[in-house]
Amino acid sequence: MAATTEYKTPIEKATPIESRHDDHLESVLKPDDLTADAVAKGQAATGYETISLWDTVKTFKVASACCFAAAFSAGADGFQMAMNASIIANKGFVQQFATDVADGKKFLAAGTISSWSATQNCGQVVGQTGISFLNARFGRKVGMYALWTLIMCSVLIETFARNWKIWLVAKLFAGMGVGAMQATILGYISEVAPVRIRGSMLMLYSFWWTVGSFFTHVALQRLNHRDPFDWLTPIYIQWGHVGLMAIIYICLPESPAWCASVGKEAQAKKWLKFIHRDVEGYDVEYQYQVRRCISKVRAHRLQFFCRQNPAGRICHVTTI
Repeated sequence: MAATTEYKTPIEKATPIESRHDDHLESVLKPDDLTADAVAKGQAATGYETISLWDTVKTFKVASACCFAAAFSAGADGFQMAMNASIIANKGFVQQFATDVADGKKFLAAGTISSWSATQNCGQVVGQTGISFLNARFGRKVGMYALWTLIMCSVLIETFARNWKIWLVAKLFAGMGVGAMQATILGYISEVAPVRIRGSMLMLYSFWWTVGSFFTHVALQRLNHRDPFDWLTPIYIQWGHVGLMAIIYICLPESPAWCASVGKEAQAKKWLKFIHRDVEGYDVEYQYQVRRCISKVRAHRLQFFCRQNPAGRICHVTTI
């Protein structure tokens, strides 16, 4: 069921929100800022905010599929992270990476396990922080390729690691990969998903991550019954996930919202047409203007902290 244009409110007609001191507010905000401020307050809508959730999915089939595929890729990373955390119980893994011996038995020292965990957490922080600059400068697709490279490198190192120090490097790359994925994929979904189903699509990320983690434990449990000393098979399985992620990231379109935020009008309209080619009556020009103004709000968000003097006027405005 396609949405009609009756929900649309032209951006040019958006009315700035009133203030107790209009002349001061107008002196701070320029005309373009007033438009963006109106968009931020919901006075310029995409026109599809009032249709039901299921109707939104049926109307925006391609956009929904793109978000689903992006979220599905999180399952592969969920498998890897759960495998890294659980494989330390594998007898073969312990024999290979043992750092201490007691009573003739090899085991992993607590300090070694802690260093792996801490390194992975540090890598996650680095990945989340660093990828944000890459995403803002070069786009979401480049960010996807970067996070895929990090994950691929971690799996490659895991494949050839034979001592705890090399495994430490693998944990660092794995942490950076998951951090980069969280910052990139969640942002991509929030920009591509229709407003009505945006929350549901973002929840799919956690869903597939959990599913990937669940199958890790299933695989390790089955492997433990068959051959408790086989620790390489779970690592080799990850190459299939890496290949699947590559296919998904190659096929996904660029985020039109990012294109609009950096002034790439032609590319933004191109991807808007591609993602919404199945939506009857979709006004690309209007939707581009909405995204352009929304991106302006995100980049130059104005927040007013009001203090009143005895005369009851705004005497302090802070821009962040």
